Amino acid sequence: MSTARQDVKLPTGEFSVGQEADLSDFEVFVQLTRKKALEHVGTVCAKDKSMALRFACEHYGRDQPCYRVWVVPRDAVAAACAESEVIWRLSDQSYREARGYHVAEKWRKVRSKKDYEQYHKEDLPDT
Repeated sequence: MSTARQDVKLPTGEFSVGQEADLSDFEVFVQLTRKKALEHVGTVCAKDKSMALRFACEHYGRDQPCYRVWVVPRDAVAAACAESEVIWRLSDQSYREARGYHVAEKWRKVRSKKDYEQYHKEDLPDT
């Protein structure tokens, strides 16, 4: 047990847990270092935001130090479906991708034996 956990004073008396319907799901996002992006790491169930943050820090910060921990109520998260037109490009921008240039055929021609010998004769003596 860590020294920080040993110093925590536990409450005495009866401990009551609310019904399961009182708990809400919170999505947990963790940033491991200042330069890395936040990553979704899991879900915790808690009564409110402060309890969810404590659970998230305890559970996801236990194995590694975290720079930042965020908790977001699951109801507040919006998601787009893969079949939705919202996430697809509205115009064709394939010209930006390297696969549209067809350079493999050009390289095969350049690398032919005759072309290589010609390059070797003319270009290398100059350098």
